[in-house]
Amino acid sequence: VLVGLLPFVLAVGGVYLGLLRGHDINYYLSKKPPELLVALALAGAILVALAVVLVRTVTRWAMALPLKPAILFQLITPAGWKMALSSIHPLTVVKPLTFRLAQVR
Repeated sequence: VLVGLLPFVLAVGGVYLGLLRGHDINYYLSKKPPELLVALALAGAILVALAVVLVRTVTRWAMALPLKPAILFQLITPAGWKMALSSIHPLTVVKPLTFRLAQVR
């Protein structure tokens, strides 16, 4: 996870080095030069890209993690997990797993 953050941290660091290294923070807070606004806009765009990547990654993990223990411990049949893996809608993945877990208990 930390390796995935590295390009975004380096990009924000590059924005700082390229635009804001010349003056003290108090200068930017009092004068509000155009460089500050450009740097904030670029950092905001980088953070939006980071949020998109994080949401995509967490969504992919959320779809994969609940299914794997059920397959590993054979709580669902091979036909059930093949059907679950081939489907896209999350309810079609959870429904066979929940049904099978209810039968086991």
